[in-house]
Amino acid sequence: MGEKAKVKLITVVWGARYVHDFARISLPSYLAAGNLPSLAEEVDLEILVMTTRASREAFEIEPAFRALRSICPVRFIDIDDLVTTGLYGVTLTMAYARGIQSCGASQVGTWFVLMNSDFVLADGGLKTLAARLRDDAGCILAPSLRARSEPVISHLLDAVDPERHTLVMRPREMVALAFANLHPTVIGKTVTQDFLSCTTHNQIYWQAGANTLLARYHLIFMLAIRPEVELPPVNSYCDYGFVPELVPSGRFSILDDSDDFFMLELQPTGQEKEQLRLLPHDPARIGDALSEWTTQEHRRFADVDVVFHSADLPADLPEQRAGLAAYVQQVRRHMARKAVDHVDHFYWTSGVQIWFDCREKETNAAKETLIPPELPQHVTALISGGQSNRRDLGRTLSHPYRVLLNTARHWRGQPPKVAVWHDLWADGKLVLDWAARIDGRGVERLLLVHTGDSWLPGSLGQRFALDAVELDALLEGESANLKRYEAVLIHVTRSETLKVAELIDAADKLLAAGGTIAVHLEHTNYAHDFGNLSGELPYYIEDVFPSTWMSYRISMRMVGGRLKYLLRRIEVACMRRLWPGRLRNVPVALIAAALWPVVAGCTAVNNLWLRKSGDKHRPYCTSLLLTFEEASVTEPFASPREQEFQSKAEVAQDAETPARRPADSTIDMS
Repeated sequence: MGEKAKVKLITVVWGARYVHDFARISLPSYLAAGNLPSLAEEVDLEILVMTTRASREAFEIEPAFRALRSICPVRFIDIDDLVTTGLYGVTLTMAYARGIQSCGASQVGTWFVLMNSDFVLADGGLKTLAARLRDDAGCILAPSLRARSEPVISHLLDAVDPERHTLVMRPREMVALAFANLHPTVIGKTVTQDFLSCTTHNQIYWQAGANTLLARYHLIFMLAIRPEVELPPVNSYCDYGFVPELVPSGRFSILDDSDDFFMLELQPTGQEKEQLRLLPHDPARIGDALSEWTTQEHRRFADVDVVFHSADLPADLPEQRAGLAAYVQQVRRHMARKAVDHVDHFYWTSGVQIWFDCREKETNAAKETLIPPELPQHVTALISGGQSNRRDLGRTLSHPYRVLLNTARHWRGQPPKVAVWHDLWADGKLVLDWAARIDGRGVERLLLVHTGDSWLPGSLGQRFALDAVELDALLEGESANLKRYEAVLIHVTRSETLKVAELIDAADKLLAAGGTIAVHLEHTNYAHDFGNLSGELPYYIEDVFPSTWMSYRISMRMVGGRLKYLLRRIEVACMRRLWPGRLRNVPVALIAAALWPVVAGCTAVNNLWLRKSGDKHRPYCTSLLLTFEEASVTEPFASPREQEFQSKAEVAQDAETPARRPADSTIDMS
């Protein structure tokens, strides 16, 4: 018998809430007999869990994780220095790199299986992979198919065996579940329908019958990779740079039939909805957009058909394949001949810049001290706007332009503390002003209830002793260890509007006598769709006002206006064109760069006007702050504005009846 192949399966997940979600659905699907148990029989397997130190305990208490330990060895690797509140892709790439590099010289010849924490596997997928590991390919790629997480999760939870902690679902059954709940972005990238389109077609889908979907993937997940050389410092996102850096020979294969391998990707319905447009598909527009970012490897991957099917393949599949191939060929005619270099890809350099900005803000440390070992030394030049050490004339000529963009990005700031010309300046002021008011009242400890990607913990944590809990954790009663609070702030986006009343009722149980609850409701993608909080909230009022609303004094402040919306739309259009990608787009990029300061100046003026106009109602609203204050027995039961009106009325009444006043009293009529 030959020696078993060495395989390291790497997954990246941190935070108690995300560990729990991973252990409820994704991990049980890996534990199905045809997945990890089958793979462990065929290879010398070890699991590398990339997580934070604080999250290790959350893993150990999960029954599914204990079941994992019975199958193969598990090793934790810390990534505390890589985690930030933004740019998940940068953290994920560097975490995968750390897992690979942790093997030192033995990484060459070892198979590394990468697995995102939101992937769910159909039974038998890793058994198929085990057979493919014997092939000569240096990299095995696998497509994931996006489905809406909200309706799908309940079906998956019902399929979990509570005794064995396994989720066993055959490929066709899981494909059928995905087809019934396809994510809107998948529909937008399906070119056989001409209703909904997407601004980016990193995948192109083609209907081949009621039970079959064909696809070409420019951006596809590298499921397993066997390095031919040791991984150098990271110079691009993992799905851009790992294949050319680790497999210089370029040898790859794709798991192209869902019967052999199916990987479901769970995404919230609202994820990337801003990319959707009510437009027919245009091969010229798709090709032009792909030219901006696709590398040589991306184009090679898209030469292979992928087929998803929930039943037997249709008889006319060859004709459908030919139709997709012809369409992709049309797209290719409109793509630039020269692909984009993966090294220091502009998506990566801009992402790293923002990642460093977030880390700098959260740690109060200089950027130069935050460089993780996975990044190259010349990243110092990249994050400071300097020139890369690569000898490239185009990069040299673009150096001043890069410096200008990086400087502007730095000055722009991060919500809620942003420059006055930032479109979210007035929105952030809603929260900052409220925080200043309760700070002035002597509130020392604050409970923040938020979504996982909220920008508030870092800012408010500098002012208050802060406890933070995620929305679903509060709703599910995971707040037994929390204290009583004088103030609670609930930060929700438009997609969570229907949870507001329930959240307030849950927060009320944690409120000290005389405390305050504030709800900051944001429409984060207001520049990309036509949603309007002012028009929508009356229809959902029963989901916004809590059952105990009569015991509160309620006030509201809002930010918005048609001008704010228009300026943001123009700014987004400019920002999308700031980096040309191709030489022919340079004039457009320069026009956008010249127009951006004008739009920023107009935004600053509008922001100052919005702040001055205070509590004025706005027919178009981008964010609002609802305040619920417990009414004291001795206080009049009225909102602050009503109390002010009553006070003025009392003064007027007293002025009309001076005989009731003491003789020496005076009335200031000013």
